Amino acid sequence: MIVPNRESVRTIAALHQQDGALRVLVGRIEGVAQVRILAAEAIAPMSAATALPALAERVGGVDLVVRVLPPGATVARVVPLPAVPEGEAELDGEAIADALSLMTETDLPSAIPTYRRAAGVIRPGRGAGQQAVGLLTAWPTPAMPEGHGHGAPSRIPRIAREACISESAALAVLAQALGGVERAWTIDRQGGAMTILAAGDKTVIRVVRFSPGERAADAQRTALAEASRAAGLAPDEPPADERWLTLQPAPESPRLLGETRSRDWIGQYGLAAAALAAFADRNPAVAGLVGLHETEPKAKPPIVQRVSEWAGQPRRAAVIGVACLLLAIGVPIGASVAKVYLLEKQIKNEKELVDQNAKDDLALRFANALKQTRLPMTQILADIAGACPVGVTIDSIDVAQGSDPVMIRGLASDSEKLNSFRSKLDQTRLFSEIATPMNNPGEKGVQFQITAKIIPGAPLSVADKPAEDFVTTPLSVRLYGESARGASTPAHSTSRSERSDRSSRDRRTNGSSGASSRTTSRETSRDSGSRTERPSSKPAAIPPPLSDAEIARLSRDQAMLEWTKRLAASKQPGLDDATKQRLTSESDKAKARMNAASGGGQ
Repeated sequence: MIVPNRESVRTIAALHQQDGALRVLVGRIEGVAQVRILAAEAIAPMSAATALPALAERVGGVDLVVRVLPPGATVARVVPLPAVPEGEAELDGEAIADALSLMTETDLPSAIPTYRRAAGVIRPGRGAGQQAVGLLTAWPTPAMPEGHGHGAPSRIPRIAREACISESAALAVLAQALGGVERAWTIDRQGGAMTILAAGDKTVIRVVRFSPGERAADAQRTALAEASRAAGLAPDEPPADERWLTLQPAPESPRLLGETRSRDWIGQYGLAAAALAAFADRNPAVAGLVGLHETEPKAKPPIVQRVSEWAGQPRRAAVIGVACLLLAIGVPIGASVAKVYLLEKQIKNEKELVDQNAKDDLALRFANALKQTRLPMTQILADIAGACPVGVTIDSIDVAQGSDPVMIRGLASDSEKLNSFRSKLDQTRLFSEIATPMNNPGEKGVQFQITAKIIPGAPLSVADKPAEDFVTTPLSVRLYGESARGASTPAHSTSRSERSDRSSRDRRTNGSSGASSRTTSRETSRDSGSRTERPSSKPAAIPPPLSDAEIARLSRDQAMLEWTKRLAASKQPGLDDATKQRLTSESDKAKARMNAASGGGQ
């Protein structure tokens, strides 16, 4: 059972051929299963080829055409709906539609293709007690023989994609939309068929075929009586007029598709309107009645498949292959020619460009050579500072480019400090031919001058530690011992009286000679270094031991506090190995407890 996609349809036309005319009803689906009628016309079959396209253009286009098949072209069967076990919820429309689709395969002739079968739920009887039943319909042959009068769909022009509904299904939907009937039937006297609907104790739908002639009325009367008795109703005589559609009891002020319709309008367009209502119904078990097709519908393949099928034809494939080959060869060549043209247009004098490139290349080689031969000034000053021991004051450092040696002038507290300075300069692996051309011991110390040559090709950076590592052992520790490690001397700790004494000494020094001035300056420098105040801050207190059980009972904030306290205490100088190891271990455990208490973990 194949049902058209309702989501892609907005304007729909229903066609029903009756009484020698083609009844056309065009509507637009608006809102929830609401259909607004745009046009209702009766067209002569001979002019349908021009009248239908003109009507479709007048309403702005038609997305789908639903044809009501003549009664003699289809078969119908009423089946009870699947029973729902007590205590379980009622089946929804999707489930009922699936169940009815399976019934079409088991209860209808297997020779009929799937696309010519349809099924849905109907409730055509009157009163709230009427039970819904399933209606199975089939279209055994897509076209009728010539002159049979069934109005085969293949003889009507196509203006859009199509789907079909049997007249028995349209009749049942119409009866339900009008509030229910006891009996309803249609008579196709030219085609020799009629559709009978009887809704009493049970619902009966029959499609009867008869031969046109004098005995046709007897056959119609007999078929109607049999259907009425099968439904538990009293037999009734068919009317003697030539009406196509008969409803008993006839509805008073019938409403259909949101408006009150006349009986004449129902007689002409009622079945076409029922086809529109069935397709627009949101219940898939009702919309499934519009599921008959003349030919098997084919799903629109993906665009990649359609393109590949279009390009896969031999002639097109050959043309596309040649075009791709020309593009693969021609595009790079064309791009190269365009680049050459643009370059030639921008370069007015090629010789000047070559000369400029040669000059730039020479300047680049000179810069590289200069980079390789330049003195590593940062390395020289860092190594000299690192080799200078405590007790040696450097006054000046002269570094000249070329082969001139580096000259270092300064004052050492004694000759041993000076020899240590020379020895450590030699350990830097940056200097050679270290000499001391001036070594004058005096009252303040040994005034010296050291010369040294920079080793050619010396590395710009040496991985070894400096001779005097003031990072590991700061100057305060060298002067005052391990108790000064980690202490800081605030700038404001110098008292006002000390600053006053220093100012007095400076004024007295200004009256001395130039040599005395330089000596006093060095003394002041040494004295200021010697007067570095001892640290006033005390080492952090060592936290007491913390057991694993106590750590496990800590909250997140407590664990964070214990972690930071032990981490800070473990990094202060002067700790013995056992205490440092204990503090580190307790710090790690407190951190793990903090992470666990906050929902994280490592």
